[in-house]
Amino acid sequence: MIMCSVITCPECELSKEEEMPTDACQYFYDCTNCGVLLKPKKGDCCVFCSYGTIPCPPIQKEKRVVMDKIRKPRQWGWLILFTSSATLVCCVLPIVLVSLGMGAIVASLYGNLPFLTFLGIHKLWTFGITAFILAMAACALYRPNRTCPADPELA
Repeated sequence: MIMCSVITCPECELSKEEEMPTDACQYFYDCTNCGVLLKPKKGDCCVFCSYGTIPCPPIQKEKRVVMDKIRKPRQWGWLILFTSSATLVCCVLPIVLVSLGMGAIVASLYGNLPFLTFLGIHKLWTFGITAFILAMAACALYRPNRTCPADPELA
């Protein structure tokens, strides 16, 4: 948790680093340059949330709790990589090699790796299964109405 924030006075634009209270929100702040008494903006809990570079510790803690509750879908990573790799090996690599005039290498690959021939013969099934797995992964990873946090530590 970050305990210091730089408060910028909206009147004189003086910026000063201040230590934040850990267990409460600070409602008032006296500018040391012009003497203006800062109050939180509407919707903010304290002056650090309104005029500081870092929100107050209670808000940091609340946002961290919210971010910790979001399930991280790690189980789909390997499956997506596998389906993408199969498509890459089956289709993209041979096309690129043939386009570069290396058709003999493609013929050698198909001769030494028999599963490539199987994938080539059954390309509709290969693409269908790959598309299905990628669509399922997209459904699992899609999170409507959620945005990335602006704080790099929470992102």
